[in-house]
Amino acid sequence: MGNDIVWHFDKIPRSGMKRGIISSEMAFESDFDSFVRETIQNSNDAIRNGTGEVIFSLKDLDGKQLQDFKKAINWEDYMSHLEGAANTGRMKKISDFVEGHSDGENIRILKIEDRGCEGLTGDEDDEDSNFYGLTKGIGYSNKKEDSSGGSYGMGKSVFSKFSQAGTVIYASNPRDSDKEMRLFGRTMLPDHETEKGEFQGNGMFGEGSEEFGAKSVWGKNAADLAEKLHVSHSDKSTGTSISIVGFSDPTLSSRRDRDEIKDKIDEAAAEYFWPAIESQDQRLNVYVESETQPVDPSNKPGLTSFVELLQSYERQNFDEELENAGDIIHKEIDVEVPKHREEGETKNSSVDLVIRLSEDGEKHSNKLAKFRGPKMVVEYDEKSNWAVGGRPFHAILVCGEARNEVSEGDRDVEKFLRSAEPPEHDDWRSTEKMRGQYKQPYKKRLDEMEEQVEEELRKAVMKETDLGERGAEKLSEMIPYGKAAGETTSGSKFNFKNRDGYIQDSRWIFEGDVEAEEEGNWTLKVSVSSADEEGKSVRQKNIADANMDRDHRIEDGELIVDVEEDTKSLHFEVETEKLPESDLDHEAMNLETQANMK
Repeated sequence: MGNDIVWHFDKIPRSGMKRGIISSEMAFESDFDSFVRETIQNSNDAIRNGTGEVIFSLKDLDGKQLQDFKKAINWEDYMSHLEGAANTGRMKKISDFVEGHSDGENIRILKIEDRGCEGLTGDEDDEDSNFYGLTKGIGYSNKKEDSSGGSYGMGKSVFSKFSQAGTVIYASNPRDSDKEMRLFGRTMLPDHETEKGEFQGNGMFGEGSEEFGAKSVWGKNAADLAEKLHVSHSDKSTGTSISIVGFSDPTLSSRRDRDEIKDKIDEAAAEYFWPAIESQDQRLNVYVESETQPVDPSNKPGLTSFVELLQSYERQNFDEELENAGDIIHKEIDVEVPKHREEGETKNSSVDLVIRLSEDGEKHSNKLAKFRGPKMVVEYDEKSNWAVGGRPFHAILVCGEARNEVSEGDRDVEKFLRSAEPPEHDDWRSTEKMRGQYKQPYKKRLDEMEEQVEEELRKAVMKETDLGERGAEKLSEMIPYGKAAGETTSGSKFNFKNRDGYIQDSRWIFEGDVEAEEEGNWTLKVSVSSADEEGKSVRQKNIADANMDRDHRIEDGELIVDVEEDTKSLHFEVETEKLPESDLDHEAMNLETQANMK
């Protein structure tokens, strides 16, 4: 094969098995914010020392630039595979790309260049290398650091997902090489047929190789190709450039215009990476269509309050209590880390809750921003549906290796929370990875942390107040309860007190106390349903979980507790399954509590 630049696709195996869809593309949400998050996170994880840079630039190729691009990418061979994939009818975006470029459309390229980063280090077949992890390993992560943002090996699939042609070209100045630039390409298509035979969908672009089919191009040849493919990289810094061929938002049926793309990248970068950009050590700078004007979260409405919280935390400058808008307080929340299955005992530590009282109407108010070591916001936990009496606030939860002074316990918290993130890295919850790495009660420990944070936040922002007649009426509108206190199905006397309800993470949370006036064994049943305008139950909302200090069970979406005669009172807390936003915004809810003596 010599030094020829080729596209290589493996033949369909002897078994004849074929793949019609690209499973890695199905693993992630398709929205634009997720694309920006995953893109910047990949670079954020690869920063070597000091401040890394990520630069986004968009180009529509036509004329001579388009001709040079087609020649460099071996257009005729490349298009034969795209046409074969389009003929399967299994991926509309491929068909649209082929049809458009048969008519001579320009090609849109989004280039993402990171600087001050590791680059594509490692040999062609080194599965633990950056090169293999980014270009070849799908569902396979080479990231070993506990503080890295990604760990599932799926984030890089967003590049091909946002390419109409499923194609990404990589150029890199790796830190471990004296050969200057490295270039490689990949396309992800359905299995398909061309006039040369039947092929698997994963195609590799590079120098022809008997061993690998296609391998990396190095040195001057790589630099010349990179220039024509619009994926060149600064020779003054290590790092990687990524060129997404036929860049397109898969959630839209038509192209976004250039200004809209620029604005959306700028907004998403600021919204999710302000901790990395604005921290004292300034881990990251992001540029969009400019190398002189970085994204500035401190000038974004709503983010200024979060930036102020971070700066106050880093300076340890707090008020004693929340009295006026702009006051900031700090609470330290203890975290107990469960035992690790392989490493055994773990160290406990704390996380830092920082709360700012806000003005009415401020953007992003009543949200808690959570982040750990990579300083990417994992989640904005919205509390706007809290009961009457809440004051507007902004809050941050600083965890693990993002804390000011990192202890061994903080590193264990970091590792634990990393295991709690799903592939999208947008939540902390019980995951398959957590279950595989930690011993019971791992979910309870995570829930305990969340509950303590919730309790401290509620205590800080909820005002002690007499609701009065109108206040009680308003609270009733928000959470109308079905069964009146004391009402049962058997005539026995029970008192139901302190019942409350609020929304958290798209779920209704209800709690309350039950007291029996008579001795004996009894049973409590709790259910939740939507209510019509008259307060009548309309449709059951399944209870997904309950937090109780005694044995209980959930049957057909209802909580059932069998209580021994020596217990006359208990507290219950239940949460529904996740509900659509439309239900949360518009549906009133009934909490039905029934108690019966056995």
